[in-house]
Amino acid sequence: MTLSSTDNWLKSISSYTTFYHLILLLHGLHVNNEKAKIILHPDKLTIAGPHFVWPSLSDKWIKVKVATKDLILAVGVQCTMNQLLS
Repeated sequence: MTLSSTDNWLKSISSYTTFYHLILLLHGLHVNNEKAKIILHPDKLTIAGPHFVWPSLSDKWIKVKVATKDLILAVGVQCTMNQLLS
């Protein structure tokens, strides 16, 4: 079985934007896997298509992008605060 890491994004956005989205999602999954999964699948109605890694999120992408950025920043700020207090 073949999975597409960029799903069908290349049909509607540029390859540069697709790469940015992919890096953002992977970084979010790296810093907090559980919270990132909740961002990507906020409810039972949000499902991935066949052979897709995550849902297409075409109408919800801006909210997902902002939430993922906030997640990454929160972890970065927490790490910085821990280093300053050590």
